[in-house]
Amino acid sequence: MLLKEANTLLNAIKFELYKLFTSKKLYIIIIVVGALNVLAAAGVYMVNHIDQIDEKVLINGQSFPAFTLGQFATQFFPILLIILLSGIIADEYRDGTLKLTLLKPIKRSEVLLSKIFIIILSIILLLGASLVSGYLVGTVLFGWGEGFIIPHSQQTLTIMEGIVRTVIAYGFTLLPFLAFSLAVLLVSILINNSGMVLGASIGIFFLLQVITGMSQDI
Repeated sequence: MLLKEANTLLNAIKFELYKLFTSKKLYIIIIVVGALNVLAAAGVYMVNHIDQIDEKVLINGQSFPAFTLGQFATQFFPILLIILLSGIIADEYRDGTLKLTLLKPIKRSEVLLSKIFIIILSIILLLGASLVSGYLVGTVLFGWGEGFIIPHSQQTLTIMEGIVRTVIAYGFTLLPFLAFSLAVLLVSILINNSGMVLGASIGIFFLLQVITGMSQDI
């Protein structure tokens, strides 16, 4: 019985993987993530080469991914996740494919678990794209460097320490992104229109931004 349920869940996950990797939206968002890193690197490069600006940004290829994580994690990444995940169930309501899935011998809980698996994978792909493109863009513009420069400070770490801490920072970012994405999933379940899901999710995001700002002031 357990083996049969595991096979059913595995098939549901395979179906979700097929939909994810055949979606143009995923690849467009990965390109956007790389473009954000290019824009950030170009901005830092220009600041460091303008003589009128006294305060230069100390950065190299090793520390650039950590720098961009701090810049983008609370601003752009949640919006990209909303765009990627807003139609995860709502579009299936619209197209009727969710009914076809449930006509098969599969439990609703297994459908939900497969969706959650895809959400986690999507977040990992987003963060991975940011990490890899950050290293590539940062190294091209600023050079690899002899040590990891801690963003917004003059302290340095060894290369290995810097890489490990950067990967850990990206890993910890997965947790709040997952919580936020599950809220988007809940909205998708409640609303069967992807446009309305997108709008509602963006509204939730900005509401959380306001609450966070107020709590910091307090």
